[in-house]
Amino acid sequence: MNRPWFERALPDTPRRYAVEAGFREVEVLPIADFGFWRFYRPLR
Repeated sequence: MNRPWFERALPDTPRRYAVEAGFREVEVLPIADFGFWRFYRPLR
């Protein structure tokens, strides 16, 4: 799968937590100017 760099960089932990909570996937939101911070959106 050819994902953008910010989705490929998603650590396993947030994805695992989301899946265990009943979500199917996690999207990394492309928010600019936040340095090393990442924002995630769980998808149903």
